[in-house]
Amino acid sequence: MATVNYHEEIGTGSGSLDDGPGGEDERVFIVRTDLPSKSKFPIYIHPKTPKVYERHPRMPLLFCRRVHVDRMTSRTFIVSGEYSSSDVTDEKQRNENPLARPPKIEFHSAQGRRLAITDVNGDVMRNTAGDPLAAEDVDEPAWVISFLKNVAKVPSWVTTYVNAINKDTVRIRGLTFAPETLKLQVLDIPDFRIENGKRFLPLGFKLHYRRRKWRMERLNEGFYELVPKTVTRNKFVQGFGVIPVDVEIIDREQIFVKGMPAVEPVALDKNSRQFRDADGELLDPIPLKKLVMIEFDMHEKKAFRRLPLK
Repeated sequence: MATVNYHEEIGTGSGSLDDGPGGEDERVFIVRTDLPSKSKFPIYIHPKTPKVYERHPRMPLLFCRRVHVDRMTSRTFIVSGEYSSSDVTDEKQRNENPLARPPKIEFHSAQGRRLAITDVNGDVMRNTAGDPLAAEDVDEPAWVISFLKNVAKVPSWVTTYVNAINKDTVRIRGLTFAPETLKLQVLDIPDFRIENGKRFLPLGFKLHYRRRKWRMERLNEGFYELVPKTVTRNKFVQGFGVIPVDVEIIDREQIFVKGMPAVEPVALDKNSRQFRDADGELLDPIPLKKLVMIEFDMHEKKAFRRLPLK
């Protein structure tokens, strides 16, 4: 597409040659092309199109803040450049290449929810008779870290990272986050934009922080226990033939309470057995500190170093 006519209209603002802070102006152009075009990109990069942070040609204290290209017909476009004298030292916006700008990062406090069976000290919640209580939906303070980063294209990781947690240590704004404490929960990919002739996507995503790690926690309990036993089995031994030998096995046995099969799950120790004292007698009640919690991985672990965090 070749430009046929690039005509500047009269400015509409209040700028002047000696304009101080607060002045503004707008340069408007009528652009006509010799061939129809569906793309605005050639107009944005045309030498006569204003460029963001470029000085006004007639008012040197004004700088271009925004550039818009609007289509009138398939061959006619309206180009407008907005100029002002404020915020010209903004370090993040001074860089003319939008892809080179660092991400915008914001921290927000949040109130999350989780199923809890332990209290703030990590002890299993029990009633006054010593029975474990059912899991409760409780409040949990949390942090949400928002990122907005310009990227050249849709990253390849976007289809697999939503609801994933960090498998590595992550540093953000001088803070260190341990593995499995961050989860990517929100991902926003709007349409492409063009600025200073550069085409980019403003990629937005949020990381949710949980100090206790993103795992599901449950009490180790059930209706069966694993019992080590010694059994005798026949085994072929070279030179002796088949002989009986003792073999150590782990047997899964049903738990009985007062001679009857357990009708409620029974707490198990780290060896998947009922709690017993040194003499082999069942403990009742079971001390809170002895109860065993099982953690389950519910989220895929990903390397967060692939995310544009800086």
